[in-house]
Amino acid sequence: MSMAIQEVETQRSKAKEIVEIVKKEAMERKIDVEEEIVLSEEIEKGILESAKKHRADLIIMGRRGK
Repeated sequence: MSMAIQEVETQRSKAKEIVEIVKKEAMERKIDVEEEIVLSEEIEKGILESAKKHRADLIIMGRRGK
């Protein structure tokens, strides 16, 4: 269990680094950005809840660490 928690934290940290790079590039181009890293047992529900909460026009999802 503790290894699973540690892995989640490692992946969250990597995701934050990538999001910050993308956010910086967007801001340099004067693009408004709101970011949120969603962790959910049912990821599709987490994404939909976040999209509704932020009234999102666009959702960009990474996969495989890219």
